[in-house]
Amino acid sequence: MDLATILILFSSSSQWRRSKAIKNILIGRRTVSNLYWALQYGLLEEFGSLHGALPDNIDQAVTKLKQTELVKADSELQILLTEKGSDYQSKLLASLPELTLFAWSARYDVFRFSKRLNLAIQIVSEYSYSNNHYYPQTIGLLDSQLIKKWFIQNKADHLPVYLYSMLNHFLEKLSRDEFAEIFTQNLSGHHLSGQTDAQIGQTQGKSPTVISLTKLLLYTQLLTELLSKPNSKLQPLTQGLARPVISNSAAETFTMFCHYPGLTIAKIAQKRHIKLTTAYEHLLEAAIVLPQSDIPFQRLLNPKLEQKLSAIQPNDLGEWSFRVASEQVDKLDFFNFRLFQIKQLKQTD
Repeated sequence: MDLATILILFSSSSQWRRSKAIKNILIGRRTVSNLYWALQYGLLEEFGSLHGALPDNIDQAVTKLKQTELVKADSELQILLTEKGSDYQSKLLASLPELTLFAWSARYDVFRFSKRLNLAIQIVSEYSYSNNHYYPQTIGLLDSQLIKKWFIQNKADHLPVYLYSMLNHFLEKLSRDEFAEIFTQNLSGHHLSGQTDAQIGQTQGKSPTVISLTKLLLYTQLLTELLSKPNSKLQPLTQGLARPVISNSAAETFTMFCHYPGLTIAKIAQKRHIKLTTAYEHLLEAAIVLPQSDIPFQRLLNPKLEQKLSAIQPNDLGEWSFRVASEQVDKLDFFNFRLFQIKQLKQTD
């Protein structure tokens, strides 16, 4: 995918955003810093939605956007959409399926699902013509075995008719014919080889990146439908795709903190055989990604310290640095500073 296009799609005309943070948010690089900026930018639900799909050419992408006057940029590669950039963003949004689907592609491995479904469709298509051979696809061994097992278990039960009917029903419900065309042009079957994003883009008059995003969102939409139908014959294709909201290690630290109020964070770190700084990071991760009602802020954040920080906080929390805050509040540590910011952002969300 073209990173410049992606940056435009997830940038703002009213808030300077770190271009590297946007990329790290979308590929799901799980650090407290990236999670915090996802919360700050309103992109927490999109965290990891483009995992493995973006190149690492931030400098070139930002330079390209500056040269085309789509963004303003500073020396730290923070970007702000220009009026021209906002217009281009609106055109991009209008050309794509509903972007709220990104929240689902963040929670499930949709790229993996698309490979499974493509292989399943090709196998069933060839089977309907009594052909046991099909073109190999780039897919993991476990996924290949899953599809073969699924096919063997279902092939005798009018599987070609079922799959054809399901796909037709899905495509008929799409809001635009062009979305249905993009989806089907990508599929392989009997005497039919799926087209690349560049090939589809040529016939549709769209960039390969827009085609890639459209496909991702359409596969996401289909996946959400299958997840809501536990009796579907295609349900096995959705197995093992869910991604955890919080890392396992952070969840363990947070659970221990909640269940054992008598333990200090230092004691929890000791019992878990992790560094104290790691325990603090785990609690910050939990505070960011879990619902506010699940976080015991009253235990984590001293009320008197919270009052002091409330009295001096600027309107834009994103521009408030720890260095500036620590100059005004004696013995302030970064954990409490960031925790206060998280709580304020969640309250105004």
